[in-house]
Amino acid sequence: MSSVPGKLKILLLGDYSGCHAVIARGLRELGHEVTVASAGSTFQSTSRDIDLRRPSDSKLGGLRLWLKARKLTARDFKGYDIVAINNPLCFDFKPQRNLDLLRKIRRQNRSFFLTSMGTDYAYIKECLDPLSELEYNEWRLREGPSPLARAYPEILAEWQSEAHKAAALNAYEESNGVLAVLYEYYVTALHRIGRGKTGYCGIPVMPLAKKPAIPDFGALKRPINIFLGRHSARKIEKGTDILADAATKVIMKLPKGRAKLTIVEDVSQQEYYRRMDEADVVLDQIYSHTPATNALAAMARGKAVLSGGEEDFYNFIGEKILRPIVNVSYRLEEIEEQLGRLISNLSEMSRMAEQGPLFVEKYHTPQVVAGKALDFWQRQMENQGL
Repeated sequence: MSSVPGKLKILLLGDYSGCHAVIARGLRELGHEVTVASAGSTFQSTSRDIDLRRPSDSKLGGLRLWLKARKLTARDFKGYDIVAINNPLCFDFKPQRNLDLLRKIRRQNRSFFLTSMGTDYAYIKECLDPLSELEYNEWRLREGPSPLARAYPEILAEWQSEAHKAAALNAYEESNGVLAVLYEYYVTALHRIGRGKTGYCGIPVMPLAKKPAIPDFGALKRPINIFLGRHSARKIEKGTDILADAATKVIMKLPKGRAKLTIVEDVSQQEYYRRMDEADVVLDQIYSHTPATNALAAMARGKAVLSGGEEDFYNFIGEKILRPIVNVSYRLEEIEEQLGRLISNLSEMSRMAEQGPLFVEKYHTPQVVAGKALDFWQRQMENQGL
């Protein structure tokens, strides 16, 4: 535990898209001692203090990581005021091994939380519930099973296995609380453990070195750059295959040279953002209710964004004015219509580009998100006498 009054010693264990890494930046700026231990979000290579990458997919690679994780757990992952994991499977092992390690980590630290930022058993269960507020998602559409569910029934079944259930319910129900970074994950935790132990902080976005310059779209002498960044293995999950089809069809209907499509796959986060800086319109994903890391990074850069932006989300955060996102459909023909209308309405592109940085500054800076996280953790610790 930290020996400095008011200063907390915090371990953020596991990461997705650098979310924990950026929260750590905000927490450090607030004066706390923070360690990030993660695999660096695979090929994105996000920042961390302790590397938890699996050396290889082989059994030997798994054994080497298992020995390293056990040593870290016994020697380094103890004595913290707050431990927050990014997922019940924060180590690249099977559920039972994660469960064994996390039980020990929880015992040897003051408090233990889940930062809900990705798929787990509880989220899958929420997605599949036809009565959920999440009436469409990557696993279920209003019409029935999603393309992802139809393409990978074995993966869906695995997420619902008893092993995944045990690991997830332990993280949700035995932790001191669940802090969600998206509205979807908040709904999941709320239904699983109730309002008293559920919080929301949003996804943090790294600040830019300078305020983004919003171009005069009406005066552009070059094609409008429609940007689509994606993971090659997650096209069906995010609907980026459908977004690419829609953008291609829209461009074909426009006058020659009016717009172009730039697709970037599987690059480091640094290179990804460099390419995004050159975009005018960013296509994110089609099954979300809220903007996640990719959309928020684009908004911070003054880009018009097609992503999740349901009124339920705006009502949840209490935002009455800013609407910086085209709340994209998951139907191909409707996406074509939405994108075509945006490209043809330059004043709307400018409005969205101007509102995006304001929205991110209001809700998603490292300091804002870290402050919300800290408030939640401290309130739970106080309420639980820790």
